[in-house]
Amino acid sequence: MLSRARTSVGLGLVVTLVATACGGRSTAPAASPPAATSTDLGTLRSGDLVFLDLDCGDLCNAMASVTEEQFGVSGPALSHVAIVERSATGLSVLEAWPGTGVARTPLAQVLARKQRSPARYLRLRGDLRSAGEAATRAAAARIGTPYDDDFLPDNGKLYCSELVQEAYHDAFATNGSGAPSPLHTSPMAFGAPGSAARAVWVHYYAERHIPVPDGVAGISPLGVYLEARPLAQE
Repeated sequence: MLSRARTSVGLGLVVTLVATACGGRSTAPAASPPAATSTDLGTLRSGDLVFLDLDCGDLCNAMASVTEEQFGVSGPALSHVAIVERSATGLSVLEAWPGTGVARTPLAQVLARKQRSPARYLRLRGDLRSAGEAATRAAAARIGTPYDDDFLPDNGKLYCSELVQEAYHDAFATNGSGAPSPLHTSPMAFGAPGSAARAVWVHYYAERHIPVPDGVAGISPLGVYLEARPLAQE
């Protein structure tokens, strides 16, 4: 299951946890930004975000489990995030994806991937449209960057939520408002000792011949989902 070829497919990014120790999974509900259905796609604009709960087996399960523990929520389970781009030719996303790196992909192709639950969308507030467009440009400027299946910062590669975090950091830094981006990195951890999730990550990194990067800064799709709420339409 955890060979490089199989684990890379559908992998959005590694889970991130705060420095405090994780306990059991909380049953508290996730605070959700407004979500669109398939009939709402025509209202998506550049800079909006799409979130997927991909079906990639043990790795996606481990990712969802530990990120939910991080935030003390029972969902949503998320393993991929991308930035929407609207153009004259239709809707695409800018994403970091295994095998292709940072690329522009038709939204329909993204939504056709095997998923465990429907895609979720976050639409920006009207006053943040310029920031969304700037984030889209910042992500597009990174097209061709290799995919980061090591999930490490500052290594010349990007995983999905790292791309989104960097693009929005750049957008807020240049929009003149003086407000910082709400998307932040946090120290990563990879499950409690002895847990099933921990075993998945230990195996994954052992096959890559690198240590499990506990404590290294990162951001997950669920982290983006929750931290981006201040940007969302009411």
